[in-house]
Amino acid sequence: MDKPHKKLDVWKLSMELSRGIYRLTTGYPSEERFGLVSQMRRAAVSVPSNIAEGAARDSNNVLNKGGRGVKSPLDSGGAGQPPVARDVTAEYRI
Repeated sequence: MDKPHKKLDVWKLSMELSRGIYRLTTGYPSEERFGLVSQMRRAAVSVPSNIAEGAARDSNNVLNKGGRGVKSPLDSGGAGQPPVARDVTAEYRI
C-alpha cells in the first residue's frame, strides 16, 4: 500500500516536532506527567497523524462524489503514531 504522506516535507517536519516534544517533556516535573506533558505529547503526535490521514484521501474523488468517498481515519493506519512510538522507544529504551 502506497504511503503518500511519507513523501511530504511537512509530514517529515511534523515527525521531528513530535520527537522534539517527547525529548523536551522528559525534563518536566513529574507532577505534570498526566497533565501538561500528556497534553503536549498527544497534540504533537496528532499533527503527523492528521497529515497522513489527509494525504490518504483522494480529494478529487471525494469532491466528485459529494463526500461519499471520504475514508475513515483508520484507513491511514494512524500513520504518525507508530513511527513516533518507535523513535521514542528506541531513544529512551522503553
